[in-house]
Amino acid sequence: MISGLIGLYTLVIFVRIILSWFPINPSGPLGQVARV
Repeated sequence: MISGLIGLYTLVIFVRIILSWFPINPSGPLGQVARV
């Protein structure tokens, strides 16, 4: 359970880093995810 949470958290951080390299459209689905 703990390892699953760590993996999920790491995935979220990784996605946020990737998204930070590109212009994000706030009205798009990626913009919604990035703001969480």
